[in-house]
Amino acid sequence: MKTTFLRLIVPVLLLVCFTGCDEKPDAGSVLKWEPCAGVQFDIGNGYIDVPAEGASYALVCTNAHVDWGGIWLNSVQVDGQYLTLDEEKHIAEGEWGRIVCEDKYLNMDIAPNTTGKERVIEVDPTQIGCFYTFKLTQQPATK
Repeated sequence: MKTTFLRLIVPVLLLVCFTGCDEKPDAGSVLKWEPCAGVQFDIGNGYIDVPAEGASYALVCTNAHVDWGGIWLNSVQVDGQYLTLDEEKHIAEGEWGRIVCEDKYLNMDIAPNTTGKERVIEVDPTQIGCFYTFKLTQQPATK
């Protein structure tokens, strides 16, 4: 009787062990974004070409959990220089523009580029265990 039971239970235990140990990538580790209603542009894997005259982008994170505190800015770089963020890490601003995270929304207002050179802004919003990087490239305004 014990032998029959072991013959039945051992294959079941092995099956549970091997299927339970299968490592699969966590699909929830990347934040997913869509433009807000009425705003049309192509996010294109986080790369955005900003017009020289500036633009505003309103995005909603479709997999953010507001009950976890929503999304926040992990870091913002302008031309390779990290910006100091406010204490709550929800706002970054300067002569180049302003970025605000609130709940599941990300608003990026980029000012006209009058620097005479290409401007690159990298925005890294995050939520516990989930990340994303936007790379905004803006050519200088021509005179």
